[in-house]
Amino acid sequence: MTVLDTSTVEHSVPPAFRPAELSRMSRWRLASRLARREVRRRPGRTVLITLLIAVPVFAMTVASVIGRTQTMSPDQQYQRNFGASDLRVQVSDTGDASSGAPLSVFSDQELTGLLPKGSIWERSLYGYGTISDATQGRYVPFMDFDLESPMFAGFVEVNAGRAPRSADEIALDADTANGFGVGIGDQLTLVSPAGTWTVTGFVRKVDAFNANFLVFGQFDRERVAPMQRIEQIYITLPPGASISPETATALASHGDLEVRPSVAASIGFGTSFAQSSLNTETLAWGWVVGALALAIVSIIIASAFATSARRQLATIGQLSANGANQRLLRRTLGLQGAWSGAIGSTAGIAVALMTLAGLRGMVDRVIARHLGSYDIAVSDLVVIFTTGVIAATIAALVPARSAARVPVIAALAGRRPLNAVPRRLLPIGIGLFAGGLFMLAVAAAGSTSHSNGNIFAVVAIVGGFGVLAGMCCLTPLTIDFVGRVGAHLSAS
Repeated sequence: MTVLDTSTVEHSVPPAFRPAELSRMSRWRLASRLARREVRRRPGRTVLITLLIAVPVFAMTVASVIGRTQTMSPDQQYQRNFGASDLRVQVSDTGDASSGAPLSVFSDQELTGLLPKGSIWERSLYGYGTISDATQGRYVPFMDFDLESPMFAGFVEVNAGRAPRSADEIALDADTANGFGVGIGDQLTLVSPAGTWTVTGFVRKVDAFNANFLVFGQFDRERVAPMQRIEQIYITLPPGASISPETATALASHGDLEVRPSVAASIGFGTSFAQSSLNTETLAWGWVVGALALAIVSIIIASAFATSARRQLATIGQLSANGANQRLLRRTLGLQGAWSGAIGSTAGIAVALMTLAGLRGMVDRVIARHLGSYDIAVSDLVVIFTTGVIAATIAALVPARSAARVPVIAALAGRRPLNAVPRRLLPIGIGLFAGGLFMLAVAAAGSTSHSNGNIFAVVAIVGGFGVLAGMCCLTPLTIDFVGRVGAHLSAS
């Protein structure tokens, strides 16, 4: 048989399996199967791309979970400040410090008449001022409530030791303890207020780990000046019970009244705890920053796929010889990026969730407060996963476009012809680079203004993409120029 014969050339692949004769769905399946095979056959490239995709995806996942978890409902905000109570009445001390009379104008009998039957309450003295020993003083708020009472759950916690239970015991935050040079079991002697106490444990506020704070077991109110004392009454209502607007007005008439938002809504009483809305703008900007990071690493990914494409020329030639068109070849090479991106995105999300779960205590210490249970939005994870897959797919499609055009004979021989760099890349690259620098300069100048900050942030992001794209366009020309200069210097 010669090339002049008109008879059909027999292929090693049965006609039923020729790419040119496959249905559209079958072509996608064939391309996907070939792409998966190449991903498995090239573990070095797969590991590199997985790491490059996983790192930005990891950061985006952590930012999404932390951002959503910090969004608290009004009831959650109330509990962070006033524990498990439903009402909190705060009355300043205007009486004689040595009189021994209750600070509050509300006696137990009055509260019994005002509140629903079955209500319970606890009184707590809140003070503030400078406590000092013989050498130093510190401004520290203090309270004398029972830390082991369910009433104060979710407000203050004992993170080491135990709660104070008697008049000669005290618990304080770790920073204040270090400042006075005492630890659990040591004696703390103060000049103001005068006295000696045994440190039984370290405490911290749930919503502010770094806040200075003291808790006395039973505090002698005569040790603190009247103008520095406030009495707080924490009230828990029976299940399903509420108070009337008149009762709320009566409680608020002699002091500052805070009502759990869910209770306040049922009686039409105002509350200082507003609905904490999710800052979707911050989440969106986090996604933009993550997408920009993926765009940067996509340059390396595209280089990895370009290098790998040269090693796949024999496969490309075999597919072309069996009737595969350029679209199928591009699809096969592009799906390698999709599969690699899916692996990297899955790994990044999985590692992020495991890290957040395993390092929960460290996360709380870093942000200096308890986050509560994590709020994981599946929609965010889907967007992050899709972004990683798209970035890797685009990076794979960039070299696939030229690899699919390699002639069959050259591909089967493993040779890829070197095509001339298009001349239009030079003006396009210069334009993108210069335009990006200009936009970055405008964003930098506008960032000094407090208004329209988001607009200048968008300008900065677009300018960064412009500089990045311009550098990519100019890279082939730069390499060619350096090669020419090097050849000239070698010849001379």
